[in-house]
Amino acid sequence: MKFFINDTPVKISELDTKVISKDYDRIMEGEIEIIPDHFSGDVILKFPKNQQLITIIRLLQAKKMLNLKHLTVVVTNKKFVEGMIKKQFRSIKAAGGVVMKDGMVLMIHRLGCWDLPKGKFDAGETSEMCAVREVHEECGVVVKITDTITSTWHSYITKNGNNYLKKTDWFLMECVDDSLMKPQQEEGIDQIKWILDKEIDLVLTDSYNSIKHVFKKLRKSKTEH
Repeated sequence: MKFFINDTPVKISELDTKVISKDYDRIMEGEIEIIPDHFSGDVILKFPKNQQLITIIRLLQAKKMLNLKHLTVVVTNKKFVEGMIKKQFRSIKAAGGVVMKDGMVLMIHRLGCWDLPKGKFDAGETSEMCAVREVHEECGVVVKITDTITSTWHSYITKNGNNYLKKTDWFLMECVDDSLMKPQQEEGIDQIKWILDKEIDLVLTDSYNSIKHVFKKLRKSKTEH
């Protein structure tokens, strides 16, 4: 599982057999002193104490390790550690999609970054129902789901200080009708645009790591089929 804490990728793994020193800027092992400046670039942390990991998560929430590009945490019990991390947040469920049309991808521009349409569940909805509805509400585009891509977990803090971890289920979608396409401005969307698939990497330089992860998973699934 990979969490995005303030958009910093944090991967939890039980396997340590493929760790190669040159793949990381810093390798940390055992009990360490948590010094934010040491967390820079690509870092792997092997077998930390539970409280150490919680401290690191809280530092990431407070944006005190801005130079950290990616953190891999090697543990003995992945399921337990993932549950421990989730308990640091209030949980919320959402769904969204990568909408395709004639070799183009539907992207939205919100809060200064390119993003994908997504949103929280309404009562009684499935992930699929939520994803289709959110694309229609945010973009005015009618879609149908063609495949499942992945799920992401990312954190955010509300204006009143509530700390959430949002699980978003992502689907590959096909455009059915975009004749009424328009941005949902009340949700902060100032632009929606069809972007050529071959130009997506350029757009993603002004996006979130969690969204880049969705496209990475989508491309991997295409190569496997």
